[in-house]
This record gives sequence, structure tokens and C-alpha cells, in this order.
Amino acid sequence: MSSKRVLVLYYSQTGQTERVLEIVSDELRRAQHQVEMVRFNPVEDFRFPWSPFALMSLMVRTYVGAKLSVELEELPSHVRTGRYDLTVIGYQPWFLTPSVPVRSFLDGPAGELLRSRRVVSVITCRKLWKRAYRTFEQKVEARGATVVDSLVVEDPARQPMNMVTTVFHLLTGRTLDRGILKNVFPPLGIGDGGLRQARQFGEKLAARLGAGEI
Repeated sequence: MSSKRVLVLYYSQTGQTERVLEIVSDELRRAQHQVEMVRFNPVEDFRFPWSPFALMSLMVRTYVGAKLSVELEELPSHVRTGRYDLTVIGYQPWFLTPSVPVRSFLDGPAGELLRSRRVVSVITCRKLWKRAYRTFEQKVEARGATVVDSLVVEDPARQPMNMVTTVFHLLTGRTLDRGILKNVFPPLGIGDGGLRQARQFGEKLAARLGAGEI
């Protein structure tokens, strides 16, 4: 099994996507692959918790098809010019499309580094990820790259409960699974099951990469 170089690019606001990617990266490193994780950093990042106005504005602008983008800090020069055997991109659906920072990368000049590369899509989400994935795949292919594998880690709670817990967290930074509400609302996020899913995916990805199957 030969060692490969893997670049992991991502945007994570609450830390959930970052945690999933850290687990995947740990499994790749365990198999002796070299991994570098790099976060997309907006010059003016989105505030967390969100204000109700900002959240509603983003939702409305997304649904009417407005072109949304932010200026990103420049990626390190060695990342822009380096040679990698695989590129992993982690993101979340924001109102049925990839998050604004990830779209800004894919649509901007930095996205050119994907040309001729093999890409793995990693999504963490509440539900309703398919449209965001299709958009992501189209934008990656427009850059001359190919999506060769994907991981989707969902919040296991059912709708509409997971919508309530997610929106509450985005607006307050807190969770509802405490006190008397603990018996009403499920825990927020992907949970231990999602982390196990990430580890299993990382193990398989590491083996496939080492064997030259991806």
C-alpha cells in the first residue's frame, strides 16, 4: 500500500463538519497517508449565533436565486501550488445549496486548483442534501475535476424536530436537550452514530486510496 497526499478543504461554523473531517483524516493518517486540513476563512466571517434578520435574509436570497459569495482569505501558497493525490471538501447545505464560503471557493479564482483532481464530497446536514450535492458536483466538474466518492452524515432526528433544534441553535448558540425540554426535543447534531459513520468511511477511503482504486 503506497502513501498518498490528501488535501482536506472545508468550512465549518459550529465545528461539526470539522470534527467529521478530523476523524476521516485520522483514519487516512493511520494508513500512512499524508493529510493537510485547511479551512476556508471568509475575510468577514458569518457571525454565530446568527441574527434572525441575517438568517432570514440568506434564506430569501437563496430561494430567489441570488448569486451569493464572500471574499475568502487566500489559501497558503503551498496549498495553491502543491500536488495532491486526492482532495476532500467538507461542507453543509445552506437552504438546499452548498454553504456560501464553499460556493465562493468553487466559483472564485482559488477553485482553479481543483483542475484535473479527484474530489471527495463530505456533507454534514440536518436533511435535504441532494440538491446541494448536485450543485456541488456540477461546480466541481465545471472546474475540470471529478467527484469520485461522497459521504453524507445526517442528523438522525426526525423532522420537524430537527428543524426546531437546528434553528434554535443557529439563533442562540444553545441546545434544547436539557431541563424539562430534554424529554421533548432530541439531541442536536449527528451524534455518536454519525462519528462512527465518518470513521468507517475514513477506513474504507484510506484502503481504496492506498490500493490505487480511487
